[in-house]
Amino acid sequence: MSDLLHRNPISVSAICAATFLGVSAMTTTAAADPAQAFGAIDSDGDGTISLDEYLTASEPVAAIAMNSDGSDARMISRYEARRLLKQNYREYDENRDGRVDEREFMPRFDLTSRMSFYTVDQNGDGKIELDELLAFSTGASAEVARLEDVFARLDGNQNGAITLQEYQIVRL
Repeated sequence: MSDLLHRNPISVSAICAATFLGVSAMTTTAAADPAQAFGAIDSDGDGTISLDEYLTASEPVAAIAMNSDGSDARMISRYEARRLLKQNYREYDENRDGRVDEREFMPRFDLTSRMSFYTVDQNGDGKIELDELLAFSTGASAEVARLEDVFARLDGNQNGAITLQEYQIVRL
């Protein structure tokens, strides 16, 4: 798995990008179909994801970043989130044609979204609760408000917890 991470470094992914925490939960939690995610991001239906489509889908909830080795999880500004999302998009675009097709998207999406989810799910129970997300904040009121907004966007059924499936679908 570490070889896969070296080939596919992760900087930011919706909430954050990260390391494997709660690995045992990964095998039991239902996940969204990456093709469903691809279709949700590809808003014009042309079979590729443009940078604008990627930013539109990810930027509203990009709030936390972590180095690809799993260190330095931190709250980031909207400006920094946009910069990291652009970098992440370039990593998806393997052939450097300025578009991401399904072949480029599929392998990275599932790995990236699971890793970021299980980093925030600190107790490994298969769901993210608001206190787990707020643990990444310094406590500044603007940061707390932003993370509360991110949580509300991701909690699709508004039950106070975000499952992996909600995370993978709703964040798009």
